[in-house]
Amino acid sequence: MESRESPTGWAKLLDGHLGVAIAWLFPLTLLTLLCGLLWWRRAERTDPVRGGLVMWGVWLVTFGLVFSAAEVAHTAYVASLAPAVAALSALGIVMFWRSYRRGGRQAWILPLAVVAELAWGAWLWSHYPDFLPWAKWGTLALGAVALVALVLARVIRSASPALVTAGLAIGVVAILAAPATYAFSVLDPDYAGNSFDANAGPASGRVIIR
Repeated sequence: MESRESPTGWAKLLDGHLGVAIAWLFPLTLLTLLCGLLWWRRAERTDPVRGGLVMWGVWLVTFGLVFSAAEVAHTAYVASLAPAVAALSALGIVMFWRSYRRGGRQAWILPLAVVAELAWGAWLWSHYPDFLPWAKWGTLALGAVALVALVLARVIRSASPALVTAGLAIGVVAILAAPATYAFSVLDPDYAGNSFDANAGPASGRVIIR
């Protein structure tokens, strides 16, 4: 087993080690916060969507700043970010899905989210190029298919509802494919982590990384 020091510096949550633990959906999460707060800026303070954006946004920023400024003594600690990341990502998928179906300029936010997630996922995965390369390339191929379908469904005026639905479904799957692969890797004892490192995948400390 290769020993690993905790990453340091303000960008530690974007590091390959902690990044694959919590950062897969960061682009979608941040895009959700940006668009959501902009689109709901005139909503009442009691509006549940606006309230959720503020609550989960404050949660994400607070824990993000704390972990960025202080030493992360154990990878399990970054799970504190997971509720906010999960809630905002789920909200973003619904928001962008509905915007895409309505059409107009906001419809292009979903393809943008897919591109951002694919690029970010490929970068995180590049830290461990020997880990399931077929899954990495399969995810990228799936994302490319989703983008083609999403763009065609918006550009072609007579696009069938089936094409729109297919583009939406494949796009969501492409966004979630990379983090799901790392999450399910814990079913393999070699990637299940240990008491010193709660990570999954090749970053778990059980496998020697060249």
